[in-house]
Amino acid sequence: MKPLNCERVVDVIRGPAGVVAMILFLLIPAGCSAPQGGNLADLRKQVETLQRQQSEILKALAAHSNPVPSSLELNPSEIRSLGKKTAAVTLVEYFDYQCPFCARFFEDAMPELEKNYITTGRLRFVALDYPLETIHSFALVASEAAQCANDQGKFWPMHDELLRHSYALDRKSISLYAHDVELDIRPFQKCLNSGKYAGEIRNQEAAAGNLGVRGTPTFFLGVMDHTGRTLSHLRRFDGAVSYAALKPAIDQLLAQKN
Repeated sequence: MKPLNCERVVDVIRGPAGVVAMILFLLIPAGCSAPQGGNLADLRKQVETLQRQQSEILKALAAHSNPVPSSLELNPSEIRSLGKKTAAVTLVEYFDYQCPFCARFFEDAMPELEKNYITTGRLRFVALDYPLETIHSFALVASEAAQCANDQGKFWPMHDELLRHSYALDRKSISLYAHDVELDIRPFQKCLNSGKYAGEIRNQEAAAGNLGVRGTPTFFLGVMDHTGRTLSHLRRFDGAVSYAALKPAIDQLLAQKN
């Protein structure tokens, strides 16, 4: 079989099908012939340059589609948080109990954040509801269940239990989780059946939409002012962000604060 001419590969990469061509180039066999007047090392440098340019374009597109507001206003009465209120840096998560990516963040990144930043008093973590009801039929009732548990001082135990069982959040299962976290079941069920917190959850959802939140989890990392209401110097993270990705951003804000 006639070997591929890498000059043609470069021409295709520069064209509209560039992304596909880059992927194909990585699959070109070792027998690919070098272009006349050059060598394979030069070609790889050209491809690397194009890849860097593509990366910058993708970053710009992401910034346009996922805007970062100048500040974030929080309602203290609706805040459910871990860590000291005086922590230098705050991480806000808009989440959905039925979202598998929210569960992944909870399982993978949250333990390290708690160990290294929250329990040491340097980071405050705020959880805000953004139930995606169009695709997650139990998301709203799960959010209501956590808020009803908060009436008995057990928001976080219920929050954690719901995320651990994000695959089973029907009302019967939620009642079992309420038993597991030792809630007084009668007032809990009364609260849940009344829809007491539905309006508050809708308010959080609307506020998130105004910030450009469209999916879960979405995070905003920043510095809280002295009132405990306004978060500024914001950085945005979308999806099940890893601890490794959050750590340098947190450290940089802590350094600026100090």
